[in-house]
Amino acid sequence: MADLKQDIGYGEGHEGGAGHAHGNSEDVAMDGGEAETDGHGHEHGHSHEGGHGYGAGIVSIGNVTVAGEKFMVDREDQIVQGTESVFGVEPLGAGNAAEFKAWVQDSKGQPISEQAKGEEHGGHFHFTVKPKQAGGETLAIASGDQVSTISLHNGAFPTNGGVMNVLEGPDGGVVGFIELKLHDDAGDLELWICKDGAMTEPLDFPASTTITATFATMDNKSVELNVRNNEKNEDEDGNENMRDGMTNYFIFPGESDQDPAFLVGEKFRSTTTLTFTCEGKAYTAPPFVLVPHQ
Repeated sequence: MADLKQDIGYGEGHEGGAGHAHGNSEDVAMDGGEAETDGHGHEHGHSHEGGHGYGAGIVSIGNVTVAGEKFMVDREDQIVQGTESVFGVEPLGAGNAAEFKAWVQDSKGQPISEQAKGEEHGGHFHFTVKPKQAGGETLAIASGDQVSTISLHNGAFPTNGGVMNVLEGPDGGVVGFIELKLHDDAGDLELWICKDGAMTEPLDFPASTTITATFATMDNKSVELNVRNNEKNEDEDGNENMRDGMTNYFIFPGESDQDPAFLVGEKFRSTTTLTFTCEGKAYTAPPFVLVPHQ
C-alpha cells in the first residue's frame, strides 16, 4: 500500500476480536450490533462484542506497522469537524504493543484533534477522536516515541451495508475499494469493486475472474466468489452489473457446491483477506475484519 505506508518511527500492537482493520508502522483497534431483514429473506445481525457501535458504516482503511507490529485499522462513519469519530485498531500478530495513543492530522501532518488513549476490548483497541477542524487526512498512532500514520480515505463509505476496504494492486498501491457484504442467515457473500471510495465508478474485471476470500480466524478456510451469471450478473436488488463481458460484482456460493455453513450467524467475526489475479497481475484487499450485514 504505497500511499498508506508512512513509517515515521512510532507504535505497538494488540490482538483482538473486534471488527477493525489496522495500518502501517505502529499499533491500534475496535467493535458493535442487532438484526434486521433486507427484503430478500435475509435476516442480518450486527451484534458484536467489544462495545464499538457498528450501526453505521465500517471502512477498513488498511494495515499499518507500529513498533514492528502490523495492525488492521478501520473507522466508523466519516470524519467530521467537531464530531467524535471511532477508530478500531487490531493486531495481526501476537499483539505485544501497548499504551497506544491516536490523533487525526491534516495534509501537512499537523494534529487537528487531541490525542486519544486506546480503550482495550479483548486485545483490540477503540480510539475516539474529535477533529477541531475540517481537512483530516491521516490517523497517527503512537506507542512510546514511535509513530505511524495511515490515510483516512475521506469520502470512502460502503453503500450496500457491507464492510469496505482498500484494494491494492501489484505494486502495493491503492487502486480502488471493495465492499464485502455477509448475509449471516445463509452465509452468502456479495462483493462490489469500485475505483472510488464513494462506490460510484465500477472497477471492472473479466467475468471469468475468481476471487478468493480467506478467513484467518476460521482456521484459514477459504471460499471462491464468481459472477452470478454471464448475461446480466444481477445483484440481490436486481441491478445489472455486466458490461461487455466485464463486471465489478461477484458472489458466493452462487451455483457452486461450496458450503457456506461456517459463515452463518449474526456473531460471525473474522480477519478476512481477498486475493485474485487478472492478466497476470495480483490484487489484494489486505486483512480486515468482516462482520455481518449492517
